[in-house]
Amino acid sequence: MGARSIGSGDGETLRRASETDLNTTETIMPDADSHEAYFRSVLTELYAGNFEPFNAAIADDYICHTPGRSSIAGDYHGTEQAEVKRPKMRALTAGSFKVRKLGDICISGDWAMVPVVVSAEAGDTKLETPAFGIWRFRGDKIVEHWEMNFDQYGFDAFVAAAEAQGR
Repeated sequence: MGARSIGSGDGETLRRASETDLNTTETIMPDADSHEAYFRSVLTELYAGNFEPFNAAIADDYICHTPGRSSIAGDYHGTEQAEVKRPKMRALTAGSFKVRKLGDICISGDWAMVPVVVSAEAGDTKLETPAFGIWRFRGDKIVEHWEMNFDQYGFDAFVAAAEAQGR
């Protein structure tokens, strides 16, 4: 369901709208500031480890682009990223895989960029590399994500080493 605009963003109109729409799954975003605040909230929760708002915000045609040549690389569609990719990374790293936000979430229109650091351990092998998350929105949904590791070769080598250790 697409976003809809209610009034000019005045508090009374939004309050009345939210009271009448409590039982809907539609997200109300009356203006650009609310659009930005909504996605900033979803991404902040995601980078804090809370996947529920993110899972609710991804579009049916969502694509996560994971670069590289490792077994993790590829395009993950829809809920595949949650059903295949996340469990695989958790298993490879015994749950140590983390993506930590390093700076501000920069949002402009339908795009966002988030500086992060990616870290994980697998036995004696450790990974820590800066990266960027690039996000694209459509209406009230997240439709695309690009993972941009600064050291892609290091990330791929880490995945290969973790797999070789039998995790």
